[in-house]
Amino acid sequence: IPGALAKFQRQFAWMQRLTKALADAGVSVIAGTDASGAMVLPGFSLQEEIELLHAAGLSRAQALSAATRDAAACMGGEREFGTIRVGMRADLLLLASNPLEHLSALAAPVGVMARGRWLPAAQLRNQLRAR
Repeated sequence: IPGALAKFQRQFAWMQRLTKALADAGVSVIAGTDASGAMVLPGFSLQEEIELLHAAGLSRAQALSAATRDAAACMGGEREFGTIRVGMRADLLLLASNPLEHLSALAAPVGVMARGRWLPAAQLRNQLRAR
C-alpha cells in the first residue's frame, strides 16, 4: 500500500518521542512484550523491547528497570521479585558481561535461576531445540 511504510515510520518515531517524554516526566515505563500475543515469543521479545526502550532515549538502566524492578512494582510484587535481595524469589539471568554497557549481553546468558532452580545455557539451548 503506497505510503503505508512512511506512515508507520512516522507513528513509530512519535511513539519513541512519547515514551521518552513519559519517562522524563517520571511516569513508570513498563516492559510487556512478553504478554501473550501473536508472533510474540516470551523472553526473546522482551530483549528486543529493552533495546527499543533504549533506542527511544531511555538509559540502559531505565530500560532494564522497566523489565525488572518497575514491572514488579506495577504488578504489586516488589516485595517478592524484580530485584536481587535476601528473601526475594530467586529469579535472575546470569550474564557474562554487563548489560549496562551493552544490552546485547542479554542475548547470551550464562544461565538462568528460575524460582531457585539453576538452568545453565546449554540446558536452555537444548530445551529450545526440543520444542
